[in-house]
Amino acid sequence: INPDTSRLMGIETYSLSMRAEQTQACLNNISGELTPAGQGYSDLLRIRSGSADVTAESSDNFIVQMINLDAQNYISFKKGCYTGQEIVARMKYLGTLKRRMYRVAVTDAASLCTGMPCCFPGTEQSVGSVISAAYAGNDTYQLLLVLTDDAANKTQLTIGSGNIKEIEYLSLPYIK
Repeated sequence: INPDTSRLMGIETYSLSMRAEQTQACLNNISGELTPAGQGYSDLLRIRSGSADVTAESSDNFIVQMINLDAQNYISFKKGCYTGQEIVARMKYLGTLKRRMYRVAVTDAASLCTGMPCCFPGTEQSVGSVISAAYAGNDTYQLLLVLTDDAANKTQLTIGSGNIKEIEYLSLPYIK
């Protein structure tokens, strides 16, 4: 596997990036060695790895600590200047982080999508939002949610305009 076009996603699982015109020839050469999985599976792998998929629409909604980039060692507090450095450093040294990203499992969540708000049942006060959602099999979906401290570890949340969801909290591989 070419390290310039692939990324290790898990045990014996890689994400490959290539131009469309290269795809068919590559798959013909390695068809006996790999199983193509598609976008839904790669979304699930990203969620299982605890990596937020920040898009142009959501990029201004979070500071890096909210999506656990500090826990994944993506932030250097000793290195030179970068955009947003003052806010990131101020949060680390002076502030209190009030929202953090969690990986959860829910059932019957086919209509959930990125950006939907999370609320306590019976209220309209947002206590978080959906970062990513992917089907995990057996009518179960895994999600990455950014939640307030008050909402973290609650067993029920209303997500979007839907019904109350029973929440099962799952571990993140980089948080021990």
